[in-house]
Amino acid sequence: MPLGKPAPSIVIVADIKILDSGCDDGDGHDHGDDGGRGKRGRRGHRGPTGATGATGATGPTGPAGTSGGLLKFSGIVAPTTEGGILISYLADTGVGVGAPVIATAPAYPVAIARSLVNLSTNLLEAVTLGGVVTFALLQNGVAVPGFTTSYATGESGIKTAVAGPVAYLPGDTFDLQVTADTLAVALDASATVGVI
Repeated sequence: MPLGKPAPSIVIVADIKILDSGCDDGDGHDHGDDGGRGKRGRRGHRGPTGATGATGATGPTGPAGTSGGLLKFSGIVAPTTEGGILISYLADTGVGVGAPVIATAPAYPVAIARSLVNLSTNLLEAVTLGGVVTFALLQNGVAVPGFTTSYATGESGIKTAVAGPVAYLPGDTFDLQVTADTLAVALDASATVGVI
C-alpha cells in the first residue's frame, strides 16, 4: 500500500430489530397503562396434585367438654320433735318458711352420662341449741361416699365437701337428703353438686 492512503476497513452492518413484548402493533412502543412493563405472558399448564393418602382409623370420642354444670337443690330443713331425728329432702321448690317440707325422696333422674364432683351446701340460719343438721347426696337411693356436710349448734353459711369424681349413667337418680337432729325451728337451705 502506498503511503498517504488509508488502509481499507471492513464494516459489517447487522440488521437488528428490537422486539417489545408490551406492544401488539409492531411499532416498538409500549401502549399499555402498566408502567412500561409490558403485558404478562400466559400462565403455563398446571400439573396434577399429589395423592392425598389414606386417613388413619378414627379414635375414640373425647370427653364431652369440661365446663359441665350443677345439680341444684333448695328448700326447708324440717324441725324435729324434742330430741328426735327427722329426714327430709331438698328440691327445686325454693327457699323460705312456708315452702313445703319434702318428706319423700323426689328421685331426680339424669338424662346423660357424666360425673359428679364436690358438694357445696348453704344453711341460711344458725342451727338451734343442741341441734345437728347433716346433708348427704344420694345416688339411686344410696349415700355417695364423701358427698356429706354437717352443721352443729350455732353454725350456718357455706360448707364444701371436696369429693369425686363419681360417674353416673342415664336413668340414675339423685336426691339431697337432710337429716335434722334436735332442731327446734325450720331452716332455709340450698346445695349444689358439680357436674363434669
